[in-house]
Amino acid sequence: MSIHLSDTGVRIIMGCLVLLLLLAVRIPALKRFKGFAYGFAAFAGALAFFNFTLQYHQWSDGFVNRWELYHYQLGSKYFPELGYDGLYSASIRAQQESAPEMAVGRVRDLDSNTMVSVAEHQTKMDEVRARFRDERWQEFVADHHEYIASTPPRFWENIRHDHGYNPTPAWTFVARLFDTHIGSTPAALGFLASLDIVLMIVMLALVYRTYGFGPTCLALAIAGFGFGWRYLFIGSFLRLDWLATSIMGICMLKRERYATAGALIGYAAVVRVFPIVLLLGPGLLALKAWSSGERPTWSFRIAAGCIAILCIGFVGGSMTGRGVSAWSEFARDIQVHRETWGTNQVGMDTLFVSGPTFLMSNLNDEAPQRRTREEVNARLGEQTVGRVLLSGTMLVLFVLAVWSSSIAEAAALGIAAIFALTPASSYYWIMAIAVTLRRTAWTPIAVLALSTAIYWIASRFASVDYHPFIYALFAYGLAAVFFAWLVPGAVTTMREFRRR
Repeated sequence: MSIHLSDTGVRIIMGCLVLLLLLAVRIPALKRFKGFAYGFAAFAGALAFFNFTLQYHQWSDGFVNRWELYHYQLGSKYFPELGYDGLYSASIRAQQESAPEMAVGRVRDLDSNTMVSVAEHQTKMDEVRARFRDERWQEFVADHHEYIASTPPRFWENIRHDHGYNPTPAWTFVARLFDTHIGSTPAALGFLASLDIVLMIVMLALVYRTYGFGPTCLALAIAGFGFGWRYLFIGSFLRLDWLATSIMGICMLKRERYATAGALIGYAAVVRVFPIVLLLGPGLLALKAWSSGERPTWSFRIAAGCIAILCIGFVGGSMTGRGVSAWSEFARDIQVHRETWGTNQVGMDTLFVSGPTFLMSNLNDEAPQRRTREEVNARLGEQTVGRVLLSGTMLVLFVLAVWSSSIAEAAALGIAAIFALTPASSYYWIMAIAVTLRRTAWTPIAVLALSTAIYWIASRFASVDYHPFIYALFAYGLAAVFFAWLVPGAVTTMREFRRR
């Protein structure tokens, strides 16, 4: 998704204005304007989330993100036939039937994760076509042609270079509740694209009821101005369900609705896997309670809610047309996907894959270097000691900070543990809005300042998208923010230990 300078410029200006107001009301004489400053931050964040309506997407006009819907709507609706390996093969065959005049370039083979020509892919195309009944195939061709009719040719030159359909079978089950019986018409895609907006509104309403006006405004500002996710999520199909349920789960922990909290975070885990780490903090507090001779019944309720949803998710995912084997197919797909190191992966490992020398070599490179998975593995292997020390330090600080936190705060702190444990794609770091759910004055402002600074740096490059220099800087910045976020709680815990 390309960002034009005008878009970046507006974000920089508005981001600086929001930061200026939030910092200004820290001055005692200006505290009476705090409500206005927070309200403006929320208003600007809402506009930024929709990219100030300047440009929604590079590949299609309007609200609907057809790149995302192509993968997630077609991938889920036709999952019984497509599985995790058939989307691009079926797409080429459908295009040849409904729009034979359109050129077909190279395509990613989802079995091997390599780029191949159409001629090399012919056998796979025949095999995928054979999975469809004739009437079902004609339905797929019709739905697919709706995308052809609503997107420019360059869309098709690029989209089948992506990495296919990757959600869990459980997410597929949920998606099919909405899209199985509707087509790919503009109205249908508009409906699917609106679901995330509804979820975000519900999430923010619960944050407001639980934490109040200030944290809600800051959460909306971070959702809008954060660099890594930009406007990728506008008009997508249930791309934010995991975020909404994770944040609502933390709110429910705060409200002592423990079974509901466990179920919500369990849902996030069963559709995106990594949110399960959010329960690590509450688990540590349960261990602390047990070691003190207490009986933390709340932990059983969290576990019961989470396990129930995980079981329901497993059963639902096994009812998506491919049986229980859908889960093993998902595991194989993720393993193939992990063999490619994306330049937009952000986590502790990014600091070692993209060290200072690598950053400087890419600083003014309009054709940035890209590391193969073999090079990444070699680099990480060379830095094993450093990785263990740095990740271990963040995890130790996480444990110490959790030890003196409330249950809800312990869950929010889990995003730092996620950073230490896995290099998630940059857009998943919209989860940084969780920093607003813990008692802290400066961390949300630090996240906003980091994003604004990265936008400014990005504006200095001729090519921004997936430039390893930009995303590495983002990783370094998040690491600094998370370390600073954890240290005060860790210090508090150490002081408590000394008093004993």
